[in-house]
Amino acid sequence: MQKMTSDAKMGNTEEVEEEVPTQAWPPKGYYTGDESLDAPVQATHVDAAAAKKMCADIGYFHDPWLQHIVPLHMCNRRLSPMMHRGYFTRVQAMRRSAEMFIRKSNPNMPVQIVNLGAGLDSLFFYVKENIKDWGRDMNDFTQFELDFPIIIAKKTRTMVRKKDVLGLKLLQGGVSALGSLGGIDENAEWTMAEEPKQVSEEALKKNFENGIAINSIHQVRQLCTEHLRFVGCDMRRPDELTRLLLEAGFNQRANTLFISECVMIYMQSSHADGIIKTANEICVEPSALTAFCTYEQCNPNTAFGRQMVHNIRLRGCPLLGIEDYPTQESHQQRYKTLGWKSASSLDMNGVYDEKIPLEEKQRITKLELLDELEEFRLIQEHYFVLVASNQESTEGLF
Repeated sequence: MQKMTSDAKMGNTEEVEEEVPTQAWPPKGYYTGDESLDAPVQATHVDAAAAKKMCADIGYFHDPWLQHIVPLHMCNRRLSPMMHRGYFTRVQAMRRSAEMFIRKSNPNMPVQIVNLGAGLDSLFFYVKENIKDWGRDMNDFTQFELDFPIIIAKKTRTMVRKKDVLGLKLLQGGVSALGSLGGIDENAEWTMAEEPKQVSEEALKKNFENGIAINSIHQVRQLCTEHLRFVGCDMRRPDELTRLLLEAGFNQRANTLFISECVMIYMQSSHADGIIKTANEICVEPSALTAFCTYEQCNPNTAFGRQMVHNIRLRGCPLLGIEDYPTQESHQQRYKTLGWKSASSLDMNGVYDEKIPLEEKQRITKLELLDELEEFRLIQEHYFVLVASNQESTEGLF
């Protein structure tokens, strides 16, 4: 579900004459997950994964895992140097958010990452490779990847086939392998938990077979390893999101980082607000660090911003939330209003200038010649990274 579209970032920056209606789309029924309406958004995860795979092949960053996750026929298009540098900055930002969170997490509690709209992302393997250098151990780490059920089912098939080369150990013996991480009793009346619920082994054991969990709502097969769990769900439904996440073994008392990489901007604001609020409420331990890192578009009212919004709308996946929260400041206030104690953000120029080491920038400039530096910086002004926290400050989280 992730993406940074090439046609949104490239092309004429002149103002768009056509008036783009903000309320005419989506039509009635979008909330229910109508496949014909969701398909364009679902397809965006392929764009992002293929672009990242190309960047890795060129040498922008280390990622030997995508070649086993992304179908080869999707990775044969080389983008412009400007696009590659944009993806480089994006990947560095999300990896940095994971590293800084893990370094700052409460050492007395386990760590988990919830990747919302994960698509074909490979962040789990990057964390696995580096977590010891960040002061933690894989024995204390779990990652949950959420996306549309059809995407989760397809990725599960791929990961099971490639489990040996990717070093994945599938859970055997059913839910007992999950221990007491927390979950939900499917036979009980379900409500938002103020206190952690425990897994009902009898209710869940039948859903686990050779490392594959059967989604209790959508009945799709989803990967279940000791440290990596897939969850197919419609995140626009807060009850469904919470239920399936708990069912997969989400620990409500662990340090938790929620990541949303170019995902919620495609939803109506009320649905994205529900996700942000749910993420804050599902974590019930005040002494555990909880954070939310999001990467999205902004500034729709500039000349380039109007063109960006127009181009993406033509692809059938309009930025439904960008008008309600058009600026970084509005996003910061959004998270605070929805229960997070602090929030801060940087546009992608700030990320590139301030957060990426000089030697790394010098290295990647030798990979490809970038002539369109002014256009690159113009584009980067229209994307940002925000970090929100359950602590009084986000200092040290990005």
